[in-house]
Amino acid sequence: MNKYLDITSLSSSDFYKSNERISWHINHDEYNKFNKDIFELLEKIKFKEKENDIFQLAKPSIYRTLSEYLSHVYDYVVLCSNNIKAVYSPKSKIYIDKIWQKKKISNIPSIEKNNKIYQKNVIKKIYQIFSEYIPKFFFNYIVMSRNPLINDFLTTKFKYLKLSHPIYLSSNRSESKISKILSQKMAFLIVEMIERKYFNLEDDHKHSINFIIENHLKEADNDLNNYNGLLKNSKNIILGSSSGHYNRLISTVAKNHSIKVWKFDHGGEKCFFDDNFYWSKSFYNRDVFVTYGKKWKDYVEIKAQDLKKKIKVKAIGSSYHKKIFNIHFGKKVNINKKILYIPGSFVSEQRDFLYDKIVDPLHFDWQKYLIETLQNFDYEVIYKMHPKGIKLENNNLSNIAAYRTSVNMNESLTYSDVVILDYAGSSFVEALCAGKDVIFIDMKQRQFNKKNFEDLNSVVKIISANQKEGKFYVEKKELLNALTTPQKNIDKQKKLVKEYWLESA
Repeated sequence: MNKYLDITSLSSSDFYKSNERISWHINHDEYNKFNKDIFELLEKIKFKEKENDIFQLAKPSIYRTLSEYLSHVYDYVVLCSNNIKAVYSPKSKIYIDKIWQKKKISNIPSIEKNNKIYQKNVIKKIYQIFSEYIPKFFFNYIVMSRNPLINDFLTTKFKYLKLSHPIYLSSNRSESKISKILSQKMAFLIVEMIERKYFNLEDDHKHSINFIIENHLKEADNDLNNYNGLLKNSKNIILGSSSGHYNRLISTVAKNHSIKVWKFDHGGEKCFFDDNFYWSKSFYNRDVFVTYGKKWKDYVEIKAQDLKKKIKVKAIGSSYHKKIFNIHFGKKVNINKKILYIPGSFVSEQRDFLYDKIVDPLHFDWQKYLIETLQNFDYEVIYKMHPKGIKLENNNLSNIAAYRTSVNMNESLTYSDVVILDYAGSSFVEALCAGKDVIFIDMKQRQFNKKNFEDLNSVVKIISANQKEGKFYVEKKELLNALTTPQKNIDKQKKLVKEYWLESA
C-alpha cells in the first residue's frame, strides 16, 4: 500500500485509474489538535526581559516552522507504524525527504527568504542607503508596506516617506549565546509534550526541533542587535497586514522609540471567524488598527478587548471593494449552468494550520471530487486558479473542469452569477461585493464568529463539508439544493457589503 505525500506524485500516478478517492491517514482535526498544543505551549513560556523580547519577536516564526515540520513527522510516525510506503516527488525536499531519509533539518525556508530580500535589487539597495540619511521627523508617516487600504489612507495624507525593510538586517547571522540557551530550554519542553501526549521522537527529529528554534531566535537576536536607529525621530509607522518577522521587528524597535505603529488590514473575511492566533500576532506592539467598514471596526474592537490589547481602531472604507461593487452589483450575467469555483491554494510542504488549510493531497482529492460532483449535476465548472501557492497548470483538475481561468478576480466575476468557494479569503469578500450568489463550503477548519455569523448566514448559502474515512465530502442533495434555490436576499447582501467594507466610521 502506497501513500502519496505531495500533489506531484499523486497527479502523475495512475492512482485514479483504479481508485475513486484517496483516504488520508490522519484526521484533520488531529493535526489541528496537535498544532494547537504546540501553540499553547509556546504561549505559556516566559523568560526574563531581554530574553523575552527576543522570544516574543521570534515566537510566531518558531510556531509556524515547528508546525510545518512536525506535521510531516506525524505523517512519518503513523505511516511507519502501519507499514505504509511513502511516495513523494524529489521536489519535496524541505521536510518530507529529510524526514524519510532520517536526515536533520539544515535550513529554514522563511529565514532563507528573508536573507535574500533586496540582495539582487540594486535600485532598492541604493534607495535604502540614501533613505537612512533623510531626517524622519520631517514626515508625518513612515510607510514600510503597501496594500489597497494603505493606498486609500495615503491619498488624503501628505509628508510621508516610503522605506524598504533594512537590507543590513539580513547580512549578519552571527552566533548567539542567548539563542542557544533559550532553544535548549524550549526544545526540551516541546519534545517532552509531544512524547507524553502523542509519539516518540527520533534523534534527528529532536535535533531538527532545536535547530528550528535556535535559528529563529538567532535571527531575532541579531536583528535587534544590528538595528542602527533607522526609524529614530519618526512620528508614525505604517505597516501592512503581515505579522511576519520583519513587520514584528519594525514594530518592536518602533515601540522602543515611542513611535506610533499603524497596522492596515488586508483580505477582509476575518470578521466572520475567530482566528485568535492571527489576532494575537496582529495586535503585537500596535497602536492603531485600520480596517474597512463600521461593522469591521466593531469586530476588531471586541477582539482587542477579548485579548486585553489597548489599540485604537479606525474604519476608512475600501475604494477597492467599492469599485467591484459599482461594476458588478445588480448586474446579472445570466449564465445559469456555469459556476465559478474558487478553491483555496495548495501550500506544498509549508502547511498552514490553525487557519483553514488542509494538506495538499487531500485538498487535491477534495477539489477533484467537488468538480466531478458539480459537473455530474450538469453544471459547467469554471476553475479559478489560485494566484498563490503551487501553480499546477497541467493537472487533472484543469482537465476535469469545463473551463479554467487564471485572470484577475474582477474579470473572473463576469463569468457567472454563482460562485462556489471552499476557502474564505479575499475572493470570498470580492464575490459578496459583486452581488454574486455565494455558496460557501465550510471545511470546518475555522470557527465562525458567533456575533457576525447571523449577518453572513443571511446572505450566503453555507454547506458543511464532513470528514469520513480519511476524506472530505458534502451531502449532494444539500449542494444541489443550494445550486437550484434562488439567491438568499440581495437587499441584505447590499446592506452587509456597505456596513462591513464600504462605509467609514
